[in-house]
Amino acid sequence: MLQPEPELTASAAPAQVEDKEGGVQETGQQQGWIRYFVNVAWNVGSLPIYGGLYVLRGGKTSAEVEAAAEIEKEGNFQRKLAEMEDDDYSDIAALKLIETSGVDRFGRPVVWITGRHIPAVGLDLERIKWYMFSVLHEVAQQREFVIVYYHTEATWEENSPGVRWIRNAYEEIPMHFKQNLKRFLVVHPGIQMRTCMWVLGPWASGGFWDKLEYVDRVEFLWEDIDRSQCLIHKFIEEHDKELETQPLMDYGLYADPMQAAGLPEMSGGNLNYHGVGAGGYLPAGTRY
Repeated sequence: MLQPEPELTASAAPAQVEDKEGGVQETGQQQGWIRYFVNVAWNVGSLPIYGGLYVLRGGKTSAEVEAAAEIEKEGNFQRKLAEMEDDDYSDIAALKLIETSGVDRFGRPVVWITGRHIPAVGLDLERIKWYMFSVLHEVAQQREFVIVYYHTEATWEENSPGVRWIRNAYEEIPMHFKQNLKRFLVVHPGIQMRTCMWVLGPWASGGFWDKLEYVDRVEFLWEDIDRSQCLIHKFIEEHDKELETQPLMDYGLYADPMQAAGLPEMSGGNLNYHGVGAGGYLPAGTRY
């Protein structure tokens, strides 16, 4: 229970007096207010939790405040989608950066996002975001779904809209999107992708991390999605073939070309191709 506010009377507020060092002592009124706010802070901090913490706004719980905010977010989202009906998004659709095709082994529709097709410059990122939302909305509105994101050959400079854009987009997604999303598979992740996801960690809900899975090779997708249902662009297949001899290529490490080709070690004089770099890998960025 909150402590009652102490009565502050004229007698409790004497004139300020100087202390021995010439400073001004606190008046009785000032001390009373200090005690009051200390009591408020103590009692609020000790309130029991029933469905959420109490906040100093009409006695609502934090759960109630969050629910009201979610209703407002959903309303804004639906209004924006309605406004999009009069706009032309054919230029973004032609990029094939987000597509729906096939189902997973549980019959859930799959949304495919291709990172290399996302232009970080040249197009309005706000339009790109809402186009992607509109595609997701058609799938996620009333049913469970899966997202497969191809990070294959995507670069930070040309294909990343930035961490802030990703964070803001995540915060604008309505709750039914997050609830209906059952798997988020990231194919061909690299150091930058994993770092980006780590940076976004504080803003993502705990349930999201249970749905996130990194997939190093396309063939590992087939455990969740039948091969006939997979949407795979040609450059993704070619990249996956390179990984057969360069398994750590997505992480900036390239195998010694002699070792990758299965040739015997060549040494002698100044030649020593086998074991270049730690574990037989050339430094990041080195190609052959």
